[in-house]
Amino acid sequence: MSVISAVFALLTLIGLRWGLPDRRFDRFLFGGEDAWSGERIAGLIDVSRKFDSARGADVDVDPAAVPPDAGPVDRTASPADVAAIYLRYRLFTCQPDEMITMMALARMRPAQGRLDPQLYQYGGLFIYPVGALVRLGGLLGLVEVRADVPYYVDRPEEFGKFYLAARLYAAGFGMLGAWVVFALGRRLGGPGAGVVAALLYTLLPVVVCMAHEGKPHLPGAVLMLSAVLLGMRCLGYQARAAPVVAGPETSGAGLLCHGMTPSQRRSWWLMCACCGAAFGMVLSSWPIFVLIPLVAGMKVLDARAHARGSADLRPLPDGRGSDRPRGFAHGGPSGDPGVPAGRSAGREWSAATVLTVAGVGLGVVVYLATNPYLVINAFANRAVLASNFGNSLAMYQLGRLGEGLWRVLELSAEGATGPVLMLGVVGLAHGIARGKRLWLPLAVPALVFFLQFVAIGAGKPAEYGRFGVFPDTALAISTACFLMALRNGRVAASPCPLPLEGRGVVQPPDAQRGSRLTVRLVVIFTLVIGWTAVGAGRYLYGFAVDAAGRGSRARQAEWIARQPGVPIAVLADPAPYGCPPLAFADRPVLKFRSVPEVLQYARAHEVIFVGPVDSPAGCAEEFTQREAPPIHQECQVTMSDVACWIDSPISWANKPFCAARLEPVPGTEALSPKRK
Repeated sequence: MSVISAVFALLTLIGLRWGLPDRRFDRFLFGGEDAWSGERIAGLIDVSRKFDSARGADVDVDPAAVPPDAGPVDRTASPADVAAIYLRYRLFTCQPDEMITMMALARMRPAQGRLDPQLYQYGGLFIYPVGALVRLGGLLGLVEVRADVPYYVDRPEEFGKFYLAARLYAAGFGMLGAWVVFALGRRLGGPGAGVVAALLYTLLPVVVCMAHEGKPHLPGAVLMLSAVLLGMRCLGYQARAAPVVAGPETSGAGLLCHGMTPSQRRSWWLMCACCGAAFGMVLSSWPIFVLIPLVAGMKVLDARAHARGSADLRPLPDGRGSDRPRGFAHGGPSGDPGVPAGRSAGREWSAATVLTVAGVGLGVVVYLATNPYLVINAFANRAVLASNFGNSLAMYQLGRLGEGLWRVLELSAEGATGPVLMLGVVGLAHGIARGKRLWLPLAVPALVFFLQFVAIGAGKPAEYGRFGVFPDTALAISTACFLMALRNGRVAASPCPLPLEGRGVVQPPDAQRGSRLTVRLVVIFTLVIGWTAVGAGRYLYGFAVDAAGRGSRARQAEWIARQPGVPIAVLADPAPYGCPPLAFADRPVLKFRSVPEVLQYARAHEVIFVGPVDSPAGCAEEFTQREAPPIHQECQVTMSDVACWIDSPISWANKPFCAARLEPVPGTEALSPKRK
C-alpha cells in the first residue's frame, strides 16, 4: 500500500497547477500592449457589489441574460464590461466551479466574527479547512494573504496559490481514500482484492480528475466509503468470517447499542459521524444516510439468524439443558426464553428504530456543527439561503429518467472505464448473490447514489461525471473482488459464511486456492488494469499540457489572434474556462442564447463562434444539433485547424473548443447586436 500511495501522490502532482491564473497569456489578452493594471480594473468595477449579504457566493452579480428575440448582447460595449472580463481571467481558474470557494472565503472576516460563507452546497467541512490552509500558508510565508483585489490582479500567480491549497486538500483526502478502499477490498475479498481495489481506485479517471480539482466531491466520496467500512466493522462482516454477536447490556449505552461489542459500538457511532461529515462536505452526499437504518436493520436480522443457528449448543452450568446465546434476538431482548418471540421481535425492531434515530441525529449534529450558518440564517438571513439554494436547484431538473440512465452509464464508462463498469456490475451481482448481506453496506448506498445521479443526469455535460466518484469506486472494489474470486476459483462458491437457518456457520471450500493464473485470467487482469491506466493517462496528459501552457485554450487563442477584428460569438460570458484568452478590448464579444441564433446572425455578419465541447467531434455537432438548420444553408464555415486528439471529457484541462469562422451568405438578413 505504501507503493500505491506513492503512485497516487505522483499522479496527483503531474499537472496539479493546470489552469491557475497567471500572466502567461497576456500576449493574447492585451494584444501585445501593456496589461491593464489592477488599479485600473478595480476602478472600473464596483467590487463591493459582489459581497451583498443577501446574495449567495455562487450567484452572478450581473448575469446579462439575453432577452428572447432581442438580438445578441455586446459584452464588451464599455470599458467596465471589458474590465469585468479581465478580472475573471486574472482571478478565476479554467475549472468553472473552483472560484466559488474563493468567493465564499472572500466574504469571511474571522477577526470581525464574520464566518458565513454564503455558500452551502459546498459544506463547511470543505470551505473552512481550505481557508485554514490558506491562512496557514500566509503564516508560513508561502502565500500573501490580504484583502486587496488590485494586488492579486497584478499578481495572479499569488492568487493561484489559494486554489492550489484547495486542490491539495482534495488530493489529501484522495490519498486517504486509497487506504479505505484497500480495507474495503480486503474485508470483502481478501488481501489480494484489497491491493487490486486500491490500485484500480488510484487509476480511475474520475479519481485522477477530482484529485486535480479544488472541489469537495472526492473528499465527500472518501468519507462515504469510510462510513461503509465502519458499517461493516459494526456488523462484524468480512470475507470468510461470521458476523459477531455480543451479549446484552443494561447500561444507557447498551440500551441503544444492544448486542454490540465495544468495538462495534465505536464503529456504529463513528459511522454515523462519517455520514454527517460526508453531508457536511458536499450536499450531494446525502444518500449515505441510508446506511444508518440499513446497518441497524441488518444487525437485528444477523442476531436473529445467529440465535436460530446456535441455540442449544452449550450446556448450562446446572445441567438443565442448554445455555442460550445472549444477544439482540435470543428469546427476549435480554436473552430470557420466557418472553414470547413476537414480543421479542417487536422490541428488537423498536430498539433498532431508536438506534437509527440516534444515529441520524448524530449525523445531523455533525453536519450542523460544520455548517452552523444554515441554522443561523434560517432565522437571521433567509434571503441568502434562498439565493444560494435557488441558484443551485436551477442547474438540475428531475425527470427524463431513461435519458438520464443512458447519460449516467456513458459517464460511468468514462469515469470508471468500460471494463470496470461491466465487471463491477457483474461483481456486485455475484457478491450479493453469493455473499448475501456481506455486500449490502456498499451496494445499497452506491445504488441510491446512482439513482440520484440518474434522476438529474439527463442532458448533462461530461463534467457531471464528477458525481460518480462514489459509485465508480464501488464498481472498482467489486471488480477487484470478482477478479480475485476468479483467480482463486471461488466464483461458484460462497465467499461469506453467514449463518444459515438451522445449520450454524458454513465455511466455503478452499479448492483451487493455490492454482496458477490461466491465460484467460492473465488477459482479463491485463485488460482491466491496462485499460484503466490508459484512461488515467489521458487525463494526466490533459493536466500536464495545460499546466505547461500548451493546452487547447492557448492553441485556439493563437488561431483566433490570426484573424484580428472579427467579432466573437459566445453562449456565456467570457471566462477562462469557457473562452480562450483574447484581446477583449480590441474586438466585440457578442453573447447569444443558442447556436441557431448565432447561425441566423452569421447570415449577414461575420463572426467567430467559440465554445467548449466535450469531445473533439463536438464542434461539428454544435451546428448539426440543437435544432439548427444545416450549416451550408446558413453561412460559410471555416473550422479551426486546432486538433485535440487526446480528450478527457470530465475534466476542463485541455478542453476541446469549438472555434469556427462564420461568413455571411449575400442577400440575407440577421439579428443586430444589442448594446448593453
